[in-house]
Amino acid sequence: MRYLRGFLAGALIGGVGRFIVTFAWALAAFGTEERQQSWLVLPLVSGAIGLVVGGACGVTCKPILGALLGAILSGFSCLLAWAPIAIGHTGPPGSESRAQWETAQSLHLPAVVAMIVVGALAGGVGAWIGSREKGNATSPGAEKTFR
Repeated sequence: MRYLRGFLAGALIGGVGRFIVTFAWALAAFGTEERQQSWLVLPLVSGAIGLVVGGACGVTCKPILGALLGAILSGFSCLLAWAPIAIGHTGPPGSESRAQWETAQSLHLPAVVAMIVVGALAGGVGAWIGSREKGNATSPGAEKTFR
């Protein structure tokens, strides 16, 4: 049961956190133009990656290991997914504004750092929740504490 708690907590934090970071990045880079509504797909995909990364790291039930793995996996997925932006992608088909992509490039590093932090939080907090003993003062370790 503790593994399930760690998985669910990590997945929730990772999925929601990555969605928010990616949505904010896309909104700042591309605005709210009607033709850019397809950019909602990117935050949804990023959130799905966060579900997997956060859940996998939360299942470890070891907070330091979960945070370290979360940061590494989240950072690695950002490098793979956003590499075209970092190296100067010209934009999606039909894109008329190179300035939007230059803005996206300038916001890339802060977004990756935020993703790494979200991955570390998802893995660490998820693992911490999974590692907690469920119960009250009658748990095996509680007797030693109160004597």
